[in-house]
Amino acid sequence: MSVIILEIGVFMEPLAIEPSGIFYDNERFPIGFRRCGEFTIAEAELLHNYGNSLIALESGERAPMTRDEKHFVAVCKGEEPVTTELERVWKKYRSVTARSRLVSAFGASKVDRSPDLVEYTEDMDDL
Repeated sequence: MSVIILEIGVFMEPLAIEPSGIFYDNERFPIGFRRCGEFTIAEAELLHNYGNSLIALESGERAPMTRDEKHFVAVCKGEEPVTTELERVWKKYRSVTARSRLVSAFGASKVDRSPDLVEYTEDMDDL
């Protein structure tokens, strides 16, 4: 079992976490992380290399073995603040995948669920 030391960005400490295969999310990102427009090339590379490990840790499928993995699980539960680039990218991935998307024959667009828009559409139903 090999552990890779990862040091990216402006965060303080290197991160020791074990990658497990290549991660694809073809359901939400059919053209890949690099070309979807949501992630930088460096962020896409992190998701590509570490996504399977992070999903397993977050879901509890795999028990955290290192201090960094235990911290990552605590970040996912909201018990600790984000301190590494990989944690930041994972939180960004989760926020992007949590957004609702409207898909039609003419393409996909983000759905605005602001309260003003909901009230406006409800008023239109009364007409």
